[in-house]
Amino acid sequence: MPMQPGMPTPTAGGNNLVPNVPVNGMFSPGLPISPQGRPYIDYTMSIAAPGHYTIRLTSTNTSVYDPYVYLLQNGMVIGSNDDANGSLNSMLSHYFTAPGVYVVRVSSYNPQISHPTMFNLVVTSG
Repeated sequence: MPMQPGMPTPTAGGNNLVPNVPVNGMFSPGLPISPQGRPYIDYTMSIAAPGHYTIRLTSTNTSVYDPYVYLLQNGMVIGSNDDANGSLNSMLSHYFTAPGVYVVRVSSYNPQISHPTMFNLVVTSG
């Protein structure tokens, strides 16, 4: 699996996310703060055709890092999830009606992160 560093990136660049290719990253202190008041890392994702996709953001240490995922289009939040399936991990299902470039924002429910923590992010189609 490709390793993506938890580095600050602008909304429209930096880290690319490809559907069905998992990404491991590091959520750590010092990340930029979103308009929602939470630290974040953005991943840009191109959707080639309309369809249903599921975004999963997980951490093995949710006591330190409580994953929160956002989906953005043109800078606007079009979906978000904090806790899914009875756990602190996040999962968001979305039907994309048009091809385009979207941003998956990896964030945290907690506004402050005190220790670096690994996460796994994957977008699956179908």
